[in-house]
Amino acid sequence: MDTTLSLPISKEMVEAIDKWRGRQPGVPSRSEAIRRMIKAELDKEQAGATDGQ
Repeated sequence: MDTTLSLPISKEMVEAIDKWRGRQPGVPSRSEAIRRMIKAELDKEQAGATDGQ
């Protein structure tokens, strides 16, 4: 089962997320957009760790 998170977020950040997701194929939901952003950052961080950074 997935865990649901609830967190406060600024209006400016919501606008930035909406702008980003509007440029994505299929225009993901806000939740999906946030999941993709988090995954991309975690993948980038993990790749840096394996590259010795």
